[in-house]
Amino acid sequence: MGLLLKLLAIIVLSIAVIFFAPGIPPHNLQFEAYTLESPLPLEGKLANNNILDKAEEIKVDREFQGPESIAFRGDEIFTGLIGGELVRIKNGKSTTIIEKTKNNKPCEGSWDVKNCGRIAGLRFGFDGKLYVADAANGIFKVDVDAGSVETLASCDVEIDGKRPLYPDDLDVGKDGSVYWSDASTVADVQNTLFEFLGSGTGRLIKYDPKTKKNTVLISSMHFSNGVQLSENEDFVLVTETARARVLRYYLKGETKGKSDIFIDRLPGLPDNVRPNGKGGFYIVLISPRVASEVSLVDLIGPLPLVRRFICRILHLVVASLQFVDSFFPSTVTREWIAYVQHVGPLGDLEKLPYKSIVVETDGTGNIIGSLQNEKGPVTGLSEIRLDKEYAYLGSPAQRKMFRIKREFLK
Repeated sequence: MGLLLKLLAIIVLSIAVIFFAPGIPPHNLQFEAYTLESPLPLEGKLANNNILDKAEEIKVDREFQGPESIAFRGDEIFTGLIGGELVRIKNGKSTTIIEKTKNNKPCEGSWDVKNCGRIAGLRFGFDGKLYVADAANGIFKVDVDAGSVETLASCDVEIDGKRPLYPDDLDVGKDGSVYWSDASTVADVQNTLFEFLGSGTGRLIKYDPKTKKNTVLISSMHFSNGVQLSENEDFVLVTETARARVLRYYLKGETKGKSDIFIDRLPGLPDNVRPNGKGGFYIVLISPRVASEVSLVDLIGPLPLVRRFICRILHLVVASLQFVDSFFPSTVTREWIAYVQHVGPLGDLEKLPYKSIVVETDGTGNIIGSLQNEKGPVTGLSEIRLDKEYAYLGSPAQRKMFRIKREFLK
């Protein structure tokens, strides 16, 4: 009994030290309490439906890992993959445009996202070039015919005193300006959870093609994600994933330079936002958040000490594995480090909830409809892009590509 009490005392003391002791990493995170408003109920315009169940697989000559974002040029489809590869698909056949946006880092496998790269956002500009957000490396402009790559923003170069650690999505204006999201300045793509558990360091940034400078438009966002210009380019939207909302930054008029909330209380965590072809928007929810189920972001928001405790535990485990790897270098050890950094099965993209929700709004943020599924096949949906006859569905959780006829979306 005495031994058991001693063991219990050691456990309690260890937890107390991890909770409260100063000087334990990570040092660059702030933890403030926040509370999210309850999500909008799935009723009315958001009532459950099975529209997305009508999606069909696109037959391609290879397996894709994480086709998160999609762009078109004529009858060609472009997508980027986990591992940094940019591919073109035409008539069911795929070709590699570039292996990686940056080729000076050794890549050990698709799990080694920081070195391999991960293309999270794609857009064709009015100049015919493909603009790429590589979550591990930066913002790039690619000539898809020549295969050449131009760097517009690098994760190695500070913007307003902070390095962009997680470029996530982008949109390109008619004048060539690039609006892009930096999801975090404290956590890179292999440490996403640190940004979610902290108080939010994401940014909306503008790249000016004339000055070649990047300027921060909005800061302190809690995982800034999808980016979309309005039809008239009078404002730009950016999703704030951890707060289940979308912000709007004004580019013209009396409110130029100001921002506000475009839509709040989303029934899920928003990823990319794209045009709905009617002057409004499709806001894609990567993971549902409904009142009848426990949501992690709602649960831990008001508990900053718990969030700090989780971050410290993760850091200590990773530091221990890195110490072992420094003496006995092994690919297996580094895979385990990546696994822990992604919080094991909780961070497995392929195990995201099957439920997919796309919220459709008009140009002012009023909800006018939704696209949902009941059984699949699409899970972990990140993007919906309209073409002439089909809407193409992007997902970091899939090893296939899907599309759905536009007539089913009405």
